[in-house]
Amino acid sequence: MKNDNMLISVMIPTYNQEHFIAQAVDGILRQDYENIEVIISDDCSTDGTFEKIKPFLDDPRVRYYKNNITIGSTENYKKTLYERTHGDWVINIDGDDILTECHYFSHAMRIAMKTRNVSIIYADKGIIKPDQPSSYKRTLSKTDFKILSGEEILLTYWKKHYQLNHLTALYDRKLAVSIDFYCSDIISSDLESLLRLLPGHNVVYIPKIVGMWRSHGDNASRVQDVDTRLENISYVMTVYRYLEEHNYYSRIKRMYWKNKMLYYRIRSSIAILLAKEGVKGGFEFWRKSLSLYPLLTLLSAFDARTIYHLLQRWLPLFRAEHEEI
Repeated sequence: MKNDNMLISVMIPTYNQEHFIAQAVDGILRQDYENIEVIISDDCSTDGTFEKIKPFLDDPRVRYYKNNITIGSTENYKKTLYERTHGDWVINIDGDDILTECHYFSHAMRIAMKTRNVSIIYADKGIIKPDQPSSYKRTLSKTDFKILSGEEILLTYWKKHYQLNHLTALYDRKLAVSIDFYCSDIISSDLESLLRLLPGHNVVYIPKIVGMWRSHGDNASRVQDVDTRLENISYVMTVYRYLEEHNYYSRIKRMYWKNKMLYYRIRSSIAILLAKEGVKGGFEFWRKSLSLYPLLTLLSAFDARTIYHLLQRWLPLFRAEHEEI
């Protein structure tokens, strides 16, 4: 099979993103790899999203679907993958994100043809902040990539050496469907699914920025209250149970991975809430987490990062009180 015979399904889920959607679609159609299908899944938008998409529908590779009711981002991902895609490989580009590297697909498919047992091909992403312009780049080297074992990435994921991201991840469609991709209705459903694709497979990592994630107030990954953050940590347990059910790795390795992942997720959530919402938000999360993960949550209270953020919050208040005196 020639590399250009492999079909790439590009999922573009969108909801009320009229200001961004055209740029997302345009970034896909600029790819120099021709054999793609672009599936725009509109989650019942109420703005002018369709008007922005209309001009692209003249391209036979582009299809548009609109859900009858709003079903939410994870269900929209799942509906699109299972009912609307036909490709060998799938990539998800949210309606407010952009692929900026025009050679990414062709480069990835060349690698896929030469590498056995690959479940994911991914690259780095950049961030677009409000009012920051973006540009299309042509910078990929034909030999610049790494082949990694899924085990290596998964079992050291808490160290953050390699960080999967939904925006650039091309994944094997048949394999994804077979493991019930997007089964968890949480913010990190994408990461939970990608982590379950790792055991027993190889991963290709291209150390280049090929797409831009748009940072704005409506990003679900940024707008999280205490309960949502706590619920989101459950993805660690879902992956852990998957490893248990399929007998991947030794029991000791699985337990070690689970505890490390939970600890760092708890610690990170406390630090973020302390920074964003102050002591009250951080303490509320810590208290609720204590009932679910007692030992790991207790340990997080003595972590240097937690103490640092506590001091950042308390010291200004302490100084202000003494200045008044």
